[in-house]
Amino acid sequence: MAKNNVLPFPYEFKELEPEEQELVDQNFQSMPSSYVRVGPKGYVLCKTYMKEAANIYNMPVRPTDVFVVTYQRSGTTWTQELVWLVANDLNYEKAAEIPLPQRYPFLDCFMFFEQDGKERYIKNLEATQPDFDKEKFLELFNMLNTPVTPMLAAVPPTETRFIKTHLPMSLLPPNILDTAKVVYVARDPRDVAVSCYHHAKLFRILGNVGSFKEFWNVFLKNLCM
Repeated sequence: MAKNNVLPFPYEFKELEPEEQELVDQNFQSMPSSYVRVGPKGYVLCKTYMKEAANIYNMPVRPTDVFVVTYQRSGTTWTQELVWLVANDLNYEKAAEIPLPQRYPFLDCFMFFEQDGKERYIKNLEATQPDFDKEKFLELFNMLNTPVTPMLAAVPPTETRFIKTHLPMSLLPPNILDTAKVVYVARDPRDVAVSCYHHAKLFRILGNVGSFKEFWNVFLKNLCM
């Protein structure tokens, strides 16, 4: 272990191959243009993840922490609600009062909203949404692209921290399973692919214009964000 108990991030980052980047750009026209593969398994993440990778890997984990860890479109939201209600004595009134994102900080949300990709988002939204409010979007964007690790560190030790993430387990703190409570959700990849496709179509900010066949090709190559 390094000085001050800070571990070096153990995995290498590699740029996508040109043909891989082209495939991503064709299918997600508004997403940030820079992606990297991480570690020996080649997980594809937004390049902005690199700036926070070591902080997440070294995030102090508490025995009272509750993590919901999933691949996207695998039942994350309902799992979050179920876990939170069980941990809070089925307090439906409080659950209704506090939005889910406030109860569960999204550990890796920031990487989807890099500053360099902001104009691409705006251009696509202006072209597809007549009532697009640029000022409100920028306010939301600046909130979402801020890493939540400092906020999590500020939570009093007496409070339970509920944390959502789509990151692979190997990129999370090494002591997470020995220290915190972790709910890991997996789903049939075929169902995940269909759900990811419709999610990309629904959220115009992603700029997905391809067919499902084209999307399936991206998914199989592990290029789906």
